[in-house]
Amino acid sequence: ATTSSDVAIAGSIGGRQKSHKGSICGRRTQYCSLAAAELRFDAAARLLGYVRQSYESRGMTFEPDEEAGLARGLATAGAALGAELVQMLVQQGRLLGDDAAELLAAGDAP
Repeated sequence: ATTSSDVAIAGSIGGRQKSHKGSICGRRTQYCSLAAAELRFDAAARLLGYVRQSYESRGMTFEPDEEAGLARGLATAGAALGAELVQMLVQQGRLLGDDAAELLAAGDAP
């Protein structure tokens, strides 16, 4: 059975619409928030690293609401896992490719 969370993730991943800056990154900031909302804190931290690397590699900056959402996800993951582990996971996430990040966001990655 498909849940509303599944629909939200699919919309986030499948709806790779170009942002106002002409990139598919606009939806990627939701990956971290979705994982944190599902209490998948390790995934949230990795996805935060992925999203930051994706933006940086394209010379993009976050909109204030995107930055706030990522900060909430980082704080939530840090409270659950501890700051040191979260920073390690963020660094791991910076190495993820698009396909691996999509699997992680959907909960299909190990």
